[in-house]
Amino acid sequence: MRRAVSKNILIIDDDDDLRDIIHFTLADRGHSVRSFANPEKALTFLNMSEFIPDLIIVDQFMKDMTGGEFLEIKGKHRNPSIRNCPSIIISGSPQDVERSVERKLYSEIVPKPLNMDEISLQVEELLSDSSERSLRV
Repeated sequence: MRRAVSKNILIIDDDDDLRDIIHFTLADRGHSVRSFANPEKALTFLNMSEFIPDLIIVDQFMKDMTGGEFLEIKGKHRNPSIRNCPSIIISGSPQDVERSVERKLYSEIVPKPLNMDEISLQVEELLSDSSERSLRV
């Protein structure tokens, strides 16, 4: 299997075990990964850090804020690289995401339970697509 070029990935999920599994799977594939249980802390990190994600993975249903709400706020970020960063929403109810979150806010919905091989493939495809788009600009 060809290793992907290292990219910055931000994960937001209040399920510690799932967040850790995604984090370590993607880090093991060579990516620089930051992860948060709390979406507000992730937003603070984006505002205070020099870390610019190439991809954001966010759970839809968290107790403090939904993934859709996080993506709405991210979409107003002052940095266009963060504002336009591709995003994956993970959810046990993909139909609810389709009904409640504006389509322009996310790139993909990945249903739970997660298959790590499938999510890794979708991550690599989105990262490849975003790299190709940046080369064309």
